[in-house]
Amino acid sequence: MASVLDSYLPSQDKLQSRLDKVITGNPTVPKPLVGFPTSLRSSLSWTREEIEQDLDKCILRLSDEDIQALEAACKTLSNFPKEGNIAAETYPLPSDLVRKLRSVSEQCYKGRGFMVVKGLDPSMYSAEQNVHIHAGIAAHVAPHHGFVNRARTKVMGYVMNAGSEDVHMAPGFTDGALAFHTDSSEILSLYAVNVASEGGLTYVSSGYQLYNDLIKISPQILKTLSENWVLDTYQDYAKHPPVNRAMMHVVDSNNVSFTFSRYPMTGYKKRQRNASLPPVTDAQMEALDTVQCLLEKNSIPLPWERGDIVFINDMALFHARSAFKEKASAGRELIKFYLRDPEQNWPIPQTAKENWDTLFGPNKPDGERSEEWDMLYKSGEGAASNG
Repeated sequence: MASVLDSYLPSQDKLQSRLDKVITGNPTVPKPLVGFPTSLRSSLSWTREEIEQDLDKCILRLSDEDIQALEAACKTLSNFPKEGNIAAETYPLPSDLVRKLRSVSEQCYKGRGFMVVKGLDPSMYSAEQNVHIHAGIAAHVAPHHGFVNRARTKVMGYVMNAGSEDVHMAPGFTDGALAFHTDSSEILSLYAVNVASEGGLTYVSSGYQLYNDLIKISPQILKTLSENWVLDTYQDYAKHPPVNRAMMHVVDSNNVSFTFSRYPMTGYKKRQRNASLPPVTDAQMEALDTVQCLLEKNSIPLPWERGDIVFINDMALFHARSAFKEKASAGRELIKFYLRDPEQNWPIPQTAKENWDTLFGPNKPDGERSEEWDMLYKSGEGAASNG
């Protein structure tokens, strides 16, 4: 087992020290891994310098006419009172705006992996209207919703600071920093209904670039990531037992996908990994720290502010968050969706299929699927993945 289990988010000095040891420990040219891509040649692979040059391509600025069309479509939803009925057909938009939103899907799956939609003012809408507009936009980007809670019932979540030092909370529902992770979805969408008064920046980093870096530095870490990990759920095991899953999945000769988080292995503050589970190994701790360090080096803060909606390829990109402060009168508030676009037909490797089915598959004994949109959903309540 790891001699000293590092914290959920080690200091940059500790991470750099770990990376230095990995590099000096592999002085020769690494041998290629059998069954793994030799490199990932994709627009989803980018360095910080490359994405900074391309950043404007990752922003969609809604025009006044676009916003008017979204508001008009929102009004038509009175004919479809249930949020589950929100679809491209029930949220009609002009063809030019539809084309713009379809380009968001293309950018997420086949471009740089993320897009920020700018121009909305959440203060102009009710809480219900903000949900409807977000869902209406999403219906034209990636129309299928994934479950956001462990009970596999709800498809909408709120991300807010709901914890304190005295409460056992996942890191995503505190005001602390989040390590780089994925939410194990296809497309993660976050709508900034309100932002923090200080900090709370969301960072993205390319998992494909991470793969290419590791194949040169230490392919063994990629092998470790692709092996089975026992992930703590920090829940009643009778209802939600530990999850057995890889952190990285080989899709084909030029694609991989990630379902990665430090949290189930390291715990967070008062939530500590169950001692009855297999201890974290030295190889796993080395992988966790090296991944965090390399992702930090290639990350950029998203250029988003209040009213912006971000769509992130959650299979190819990692995201993180800086710690934040907020005003008592107006805290940081995000609306979260897990989405997928079936038209993109992103291949799901067998090792990730169980997780994919959990999010997007049926949740009824008869093979049907029922989705709940709970406007009173509490931040962190039964959430499936949060840091």
